[in-house]
Amino acid sequence: MRAKTFVVISSLLGILLASNLLNSQAQQAITPMNEQRAFLEDEQNTIDIVKHYGPSVVAITVEAPAQNGVNLDDMMQQVPEQFRRFFQIPENMPQEPVQGSGSGFVIDDEGHIITNFHVVEETLEANSVDFIEGASITVNFPGHDDEELPVKVVGVNPSFDLALLVLENLEDLPSELAAIPLADSDQVQVGQKVIAIGNPFGFSSTVTTGIVSGLNRDQIPTIGNYGNASFIQTDAAINPGNSGGSL
Repeated sequence: MRAKTFVVISSLLGILLASNLLNSQAQQAITPMNEQRAFLEDEQNTIDIVKHYGPSVVAITVEAPAQNGVNLDDMMQQVPEQFRRFFQIPENMPQEPVQGSGSGFVIDDEGHIITNFHVVEETLEANSVDFIEGASITVNFPGHDDEELPVKVVGVNPSFDLALLVLENLEDLPSELAAIPLADSDQVQVGQKVIAIGNPFGFSSTVTTGIVSGLNRDQIPTIGNYGNASFIQTDAAINPGNSGGSL
């Protein structure tokens, strides 16, 4: 009985000694992680691009007055007569002002900003770049959320859903801003990596990544018919508010 007890105790001591030895060796082998080198090459590429061009992607806010009132008297004709006495019917109920948001990006050092036409459409007179009375468009640069900078529209192309804006005051353009160059779409290849920067759901400077999923897409029912426009398809997440942002 004593011999068996000795064997069991010796075995346990051997296991404990071996475990301590391995832990000691492991601790000696661990070195502090170099966080910069720990990034994958693709991750570092995304980080570098976002740091360089992210500050040039703006949040756009549009406001326009209501165009028409809602005539509740006409609407109440659909309500059974015995229930109409429970409602107070004003002669005319004004609609709420139009408010919307989107994204855009700076393309030069003259304060020009590209966005989608549908982002600013409600602020413009028909077939014009002039604001309707009481309408306005402002932009915010990342890190300057409390600074709403006025812009005006200098050109639109509804067929390609494009609008060109410019800062009313060029001195509002942040210094050392990297304008985002326009690429040659003829050189784009399926499978290439893409990075989308925008302001979906009101969250500023949101970044998503993906690939070029397809080229020369047209006649897309969900977004309408833009004539001869040819679209680049991507699987990068795009949500309301991303419109007009850079890809």
